[in-house]
Amino acid sequence: CRLLSLQDAHCSSNQTVTWRVLPQPMATFSESGPHHICRGALSNVQVFATGASPWSIHLAHNDNASWKKVSMAAAQTTLSLREAGNYAIVAVQDAHCTNEQPELHASGPVALQLLTYPEPRAVLQGGGVMNPMSSMDLVVTLSGIPPFQFQLNDGRIWSNVMEQEVTITVSEAGIYRITSLQDQHCQCQSGGDCIVGEATVIVRQIPTAVISSAGTFCEGQDG
Repeated sequence: CRLLSLQDAHCSSNQTVTWRVLPQPMATFSESGPHHICRGALSNVQVFATGASPWSIHLAHNDNASWKKVSMAAAQTTLSLREAGNYAIVAVQDAHCTNEQPELHASGPVALQLLTYPEPRAVLQGGGVMNPMSSMDLVVTLSGIPPFQFQLNDGRIWSNVMEQEVTITVSEAGIYRITSLQDQHCQCQSGGDCIVGEATVIVRQIPTAVISSAGTFCEGQDG
């Protein structure tokens, strides 16, 4: 506060005026550094604000400096992010003030990097014709981050697989496919190209002989 005085040709007056300096509003992400998601998944990130309610948070995504504006009535909200890239808080406005450079004052992270895990992939190869009472080997080639788990359409499940190539033995005729796949972080999304191939196994028919007629013949003669 400050005491002001005013005087004219006849009178004088003293008056006290008070100024209040409001703090700049702030906003930060709940975490910093690289954050990973699976393809098609959502990442829920908390944003915290300081100042006077309500707030308006301006976010940038990669080169788009005006990507999104988020309104906040409470001092905490959740952002659901799906796209990989770099996110940043570029401006914060509360009920009284606007802070367009929060990175100069914030006590927490104002930038977040969102990365996508590589999607697991499985390729099934093999198939052909086999003899009865025998078996055939099929090969599954895996890529991603082990350990893997996958299931065949005959119901069998392979878990905690660390190898990138797995041999599967089948003993029955049919068409074999992989129906589910996941690695350490992500599941294969249905309808995608992360499961490739099928194997057709055919079992040969057992040869048979049938005697069609009978009769009599003399010793020493052909029947």
